[in-house]
Amino acid sequence: EVVKRELGREEDKLKKLEGELKGLINDEDKSKKKINANDREIERNRSQITINKSDETRKVEQINTQKTVVDNTRQAYGDTNKEAKKALADLEKERKKIEGSSEKLNKEIDNLQQQIRDEERNITQSQQSQREKTAEIEKQKTVISQVEAKLKGIN
Repeated sequence: EVVKRELGREEDKLKKLEGELKGLINDEDKSKKKINANDREIERNRSQITINKSDETRKVEQINTQKTVVDNTRQAYGDTNKEAKKALADLEKERKKIEGSSEKLNKEIDNLQQQIRDEERNITQSQQSQREKTAEIEKQKTVISQVEAKLKGIN
């Protein structure tokens, strides 16, 4: 009876260790999924940055064209070309907005890359913990075998 209780306790310890191992494996899987999600987000951000560069190039061309308009209207009408100046200011504002968006995306990429490095460290640590936990499980199985042998010896 005492040996049976001991066997039950040892089997419970084994189940607990196996549960902990499963938790470590799940944590590793979550880290891998986060890395993949971050990689996809980085790719989307890089695509948007490329689009922003094209948009910014077009804005610079529009700004240069508008500067010519402002200069021409100044020569033709004096300094009464407020609409042309406002259009130029609006274009410059839009270009700065695009530039700011690209900078924000670059910062987000930096943050995502840092998260990836953190998750990679977590995976390495988790794999080490899994190896240690697996060794503990094997030891516990040996203990259970010994208790079972003791129980058979009694019966």
